[in-house]
Amino acid sequence: MATGSEREVESRSRWAFAVVKNSDQGRRYGCAVLYFAYGSNMSSVVMLKRCPGATPEGAARLDDHQLAFRLPSQRWGGHAADIADEAGSSTWGVLWKLSEGHLETLDRVEARYDRYPVRLSNGDGATNAMTYRVKGRLASAAGGQPTSEYLQHLIDGALEHGLPSDYLRQLESGRQSTEC
Repeated sequence: MATGSEREVESRSRWAFAVVKNSDQGRRYGCAVLYFAYGSNMSSVVMLKRCPGATPEGAARLDDHQLAFRLPSQRWGGHAADIADEAGSSTWGVLWKLSEGHLETLDRVEARYDRYPVRLSNGDGATNAMTYRVKGRLASAAGGQPTSEYLQHLIDGALEHGLPSDYLRQLESGRQSTEC
């Protein structure tokens, strides 16, 4: 049986949660869910407005996936972020520790996305988490451009959480192409 801060992964229907059991966290959060944010939720300004008390756990990398802007967004204008399968590519983001209540809030906010299990690389090695992917029927095959405002949240989150400078430059080059 897992004790202390050992992690155990349990499968629930078609997604997996990384459940962190720890006596201190247990008192504050119960079972915590590890969530990988690669879009506007990388920014603490956005994430903490949606999920007050969520805790950033640092930068993480999702291999064999590429950042894509495939969801037409009325909230942001332009297109919102998604991840697309792409062998050899990587998408960087922020790993957040959420309560189950936070997850329920995100399910409502991200209603046009499905939960998706991921295996991430981070400073501690590899970890299991969940993220969201655009529901297949809603994804624009051709993709689109994010607005500068939306992209700025990604850039702010990348800076705030220390994502690699080459990934930051990639995000910033997307901003330039949206302003042309």
